[in-house]
Amino acid sequence: MHLWQMQENMAALDCHVVLTETGWQQLESVKAEIKEQLKMRFNIAHSSLEFEHSDHAHQNANLYGHE
Repeated sequence: MHLWQMQENMAALDCHVVLTETGWQQLESVKAEIKEQLKMRFNIAHSSLEFEHSDHAHQNANLYGHE
């Protein structure tokens, strides 16, 4: 994840999102929900999301805010 300030009042986010097979089947709705939550909860209007399948994602990565 990479978070930076584009302008004085505009934050941007670049991140990887790991999806299961079910998530891939709902990719567009998952993407829309993530972007909506970023805007509503954190006021991040610009985001670049890179999606990865759980079978090919980095293993044992540190997770923040997840159980």
